[in-house]
Amino acid sequence: MPYLKCPLCGCTYHLQVTDVAAWYRDRHPSVPPGFLAPGKCYYCWQEIKEGDCIVVRKIIGDEQFAQP
Repeated sequence: MPYLKCPLCGCTYHLQVTDVAAWYRDRHPSVPPGFLAPGKCYYCWQEIKEGDCIVVRKIIGDEQFAQP
């Protein structure tokens, strides 16, 4: 399965695809299959416009947002 790292928030995640080698070849030809490729995560890919309702979430395991 392809592994990606969001360039905006740093979240790492994976995708379910049928042909992993083809996915890397078509979308990230310079990244070997199985290595991290850049890609916005689900929470960062949407464009936010003025007036949109947003929710700020804590990324699981991300200690930079930990409350004392």
